[in-house]
Amino acid sequence: MGKLVSIVRPHGEDLTAEDTTALDAAQIELDGWLGSEDIENSRSFSCTANYMFLIWEATDGHLARESTETEQIQQMCESLRNCNPVDVARGCQGDYDEVKQAIQNFCRLFEVCVERNLELLAE
Repeated sequence: MGKLVSIVRPHGEDLTAEDTTALDAAQIELDGWLGSEDIENSRSFSCTANYMFLIWEATDGHLARESTETEQIQQMCESLRNCNPVDVARGCQGDYDEVKQAIQNFCRLFEVCVERNLELLAE
C-alpha cells in the first residue's frame, strides 16, 4: 500500500457535488480508488509504488508530494497523452496492458482535475 492521494479543491476544501459527479463519470479505475460508494464528498486512491514509478517514468512528476496544483497536473496530463506506453512499460518494467490502462486512467483523472481546478493532496 502506498500513500493515500486525495483529490481536493484548492486550499483543501471539500469537493462539490459537481466535482464528484465529474470524477465518477470519468470511470476511473485505479487500485484503492475510493469513489461515490465510499465517501460522499471525497475521492482518493492509494498511490502504490508502481503508480509512483509509472508517473515518474512517463511525466517526471511526483504523485507522492504533499500537494500537486492544477498547473502541475496539466503538465503531467500532457506528458501522459504524449508518452509511448511501450517505452513507459519497458522503463518501469511493467506489463504493457496494465501500464496502458493505468496511463488512460490517470489521463482521465488529470483531465477532470484540470477542468474542475482540482488538486492532489498526498497524506
